[in-house]
Amino acid sequence: MSLPQIRNARLVRAGMIECEINHASLGWIPYGAAEGADGLPGAVYAAAAAGAADARDPQADLARQRADMRLSRRQLLIGLAAMGWVTEAEAVAAATTGATPAAVEAAIAGLAPADQVAARITWAAMSEAQRLDPLVALLATAQGVDDAEVDAFFTTHASI
Repeated sequence: MSLPQIRNARLVRAGMIECEINHASLGWIPYGAAEGADGLPGAVYAAAAAGAADARDPQADLARQRADMRLSRRQLLIGLAAMGWVTEAEAVAAATTGATPAAVEAAIAGLAPADQVAARITWAAMSEAQRLDPLVALLATAQGVDDAEVDAFFTTHASI
């Protein structure tokens, strides 16, 4: 059995890859391939899982994207002010004097005393905000935003 060309392979759940195969008469068509299946479905799954760089778990892709998300302190402060999470005056003061905005201080104050020290040092020394930093999660929780909204915040303000 000759395997068709495979492209756009994506692991959709354990044991199942969605992809496109180059069918001899139909051209590129959507195809679902199952791990352990007999015949073409099993062979396509094995080939896609072993050789396709894009045969990935969507959740793992999202985790990698989040690990790479960064904002400079400038971008972060502009974004926080634009969203109304800190006042414009607080953002300027944070940028120029290192002052901690009230919303940031309130979120930090809710932590255990030992964790407050680390959070305050992180805020004061931060030259860039990393999406997966616990301080970012703390501020997101304090603002009542979910992971998708934090992702959007980082994506939107990364271009400022």
